[in-house]
Amino acid sequence: MEAAVAAHRDGRLVEAEAIYRRVLAEPKPPPRAALNLGAILLGRRAWAEAESCFAAVLRIQPDHPQAWDLWINALIGAGRFEDAERAVSGRGDGTGVAAEARLRRHWAAALGEQRLFEAAEAQLRRVCDLAGDADSHNDLGRLLLSARRPGEALLAFQAGLDIEPEHLPTLINQGSAYRLQGRHADAEAAYRRALALDPTNEAAVRNLVAHLNVQGQAEAARAVEDAAKALGADLGGSDLARGAVLLTSGRYEAATTAFELALSRGGDRYEALTQLGVAKAALGDHAAGLLSLDSAVGMAPDEPFARYRRAFVRLAIHDFEGGWPDYEHRWREQTFLEDSVGAPPAIRDRLKLSPRPQDLAGRRVLVIGEQGAGDQIMFASMLPDLARAAAAVSCRCDDRLVALFGHSFPGVDVGGSGAASAAARAADIIVPLGSLGHAYRNRLEDFPASSYLRPRDAVVARWAERLGPRRTHRRIGISWRGGTSRSRTHERSVPLERLGALLDLPDCEFVSLQYGDVEADLAAVNAGRANPVRHFPSADIDDFEDLAGLMANLDLVVSVQTALVHLAGALGVTALVMIPRRAEWRYGARGTTMPWYGSVRLFRQDQQGDWNPVIARIRDAILED
Repeated sequence: MEAAVAAHRDGRLVEAEAIYRRVLAEPKPPPRAALNLGAILLGRRAWAEAESCFAAVLRIQPDHPQAWDLWINALIGAGRFEDAERAVSGRGDGTGVAAEARLRRHWAAALGEQRLFEAAEAQLRRVCDLAGDADSHNDLGRLLLSARRPGEALLAFQAGLDIEPEHLPTLINQGSAYRLQGRHADAEAAYRRALALDPTNEAAVRNLVAHLNVQGQAEAARAVEDAAKALGADLGGSDLARGAVLLTSGRYEAATTAFELALSRGGDRYEALTQLGVAKAALGDHAAGLLSLDSAVGMAPDEPFARYRRAFVRLAIHDFEGGWPDYEHRWREQTFLEDSVGAPPAIRDRLKLSPRPQDLAGRRVLVIGEQGAGDQIMFASMLPDLARAAAAVSCRCDDRLVALFGHSFPGVDVGGSGAASAAARAADIIVPLGSLGHAYRNRLEDFPASSYLRPRDAVVARWAERLGPRRTHRRIGISWRGGTSRSRTHERSVPLERLGALLDLPDCEFVSLQYGDVEADLAAVNAGRANPVRHFPSADIDDFEDLAGLMANLDLVVSVQTALVHLAGALGVTALVMIPRRAEWRYGARGTTMPWYGSVRLFRQDQQGDWNPVIARIRDAILED
């Protein structure tokens, strides 16, 4: 034993192990030999043999605290969590409480890797009760973030910060939860509080840089990174974290490399495969993207994260039959639910997902508008299909669309989103507007690509009077900003001054259709211009019937990806659309047309961020018309 212990202390573990085994082969060996051999075996993850060593000690000395603690570690390492739970149950001393907390942390981690979030959550909530520290609440919050439940994650993070207000990991994760909720100012504030505590913290720097890039604040992002590097920060980061930053920054090739490294180094395979699929699809390699996403879905078929993202790829390549079932998983994504204001929680429990035509025929159907106004306009193209089959149809949509939808679909009871709960009481079946694709748009030939919206004649006439007599051959509407920070506005938008080649076209009058505060943009571009871009107050075109009445008086529209494109297509107004390298799924992966509309022509970037060739081709198309 003296020789074995000496070798053990010197780090000669192979020699020590051999001697311990010789000692244990003797009659009545000392328990310490089994304990020390078990510790060596535990270090090299030989869980089963280590567990038998500690069990042998406990048979002789049932209250040996070190043997008991190491035995629990061996059971945890082997994944025998139920056995470990039985071992720690009923042990009321401090050692038992600490061991139970350790057990449940490991158990939760294993359950989380299998995407069994509810079971993992139960374990971590017990840890919070046992340990009552900031680390425990942070672990719970991180799990809830992985389950895409940022609202509940924020409660866990706040509980941890109430215990330890300057707990750095919790502040960083709190920022990530705010980002998922779209609370951008709160996210930035949380990251900056973390950086104030540790200006070189890699996770805080990377998260803030990614957040600022998504917000279109590239200069501020570089300043944060440069300041951290100047202080000696190591910004190598984990492959997954680095890939996420690169993905949100639009650096898709570098993101692909990072996610591939994460896979090769044994990171979270589900997350890495999903993100790799998204990155490859963004590069235009949709086949490779689908292979990666298929692998992720195979790991956890019921998890929404990969299924929802695979939907975008399938729909973009016009695999509608495969895409719509995946698309229904949006209703299990917390971030989607937070954005879908048209379906209050009481109604969500009644939603009929993946409807078939026979499910809707002869029924009183309530259709719930969801997502942005552009999506509601696009999906509304299927309301006539539904009206022909159902006994009665009600539609609750964005309030700004009520007048236009009401006039365009005379057989449909149209109301605002606030009236959804009352309408639900009279319905046999409730369907999300986007889910109608599952019933009516499974093949390209299912898309009629004809106009289906029309404003009232009086609205069109009122706008004709406001515009006044024509002074030019063409009257063209323009829009140059699209999306939000969450939907990549920095990639989709074009600075108005970059459109000079269009605005200088002879015999053309331009009218701004851009939403939001555009006074500064227009003042800058109109300075010294002989044919200034006309502009009407935002309040005058906020209602979509008013906007449609204005557009009905135009010859064509030039726009980036925004709701305006859907409105033009639904009205049958010619629209020439500037498409970034990574297009939204609605615009398809390639080609110059959209299946949804017959009057929309797409002009795609050849190189990411390079709008000049796109603008030149649109200019030529206008001149050729």
